Amino acid sequence: MIKYYDKKYTPNQFAKELLIDGMELKKDFWVEQIDYNVTQISKQEIAQVNEQIRKRLNGLLKYLGKNYYYPDPLETKKEIEAVKEYNQK
Repeated sequence: MIKYYDKKYTPNQFAKELLIDGMELKKDFWVEQIDYNVTQISKQEIAQVNEQIRKRLNGLLKYLGKNYYYPDPLETKKEIEAVKEYNQK
């Protein structure tokens, strides 16, 4: 049994956590790591890649048995607007 930050993990669980950590880091920082000397990418394409990363990461999180996901920014905006509208009543 592996103990990490006062939580116990099986080797399988720990492997999943390591993969998720790596994927989340890549999701957050891939744009800063682009070598613009060999890569041509527009702002629109960066946004499209971000969306695909979000979707793929959510699929992998589900496959790995996690109970959270990264919401679509438009979905989050709609939820915030719905809460504001509800609170104004």
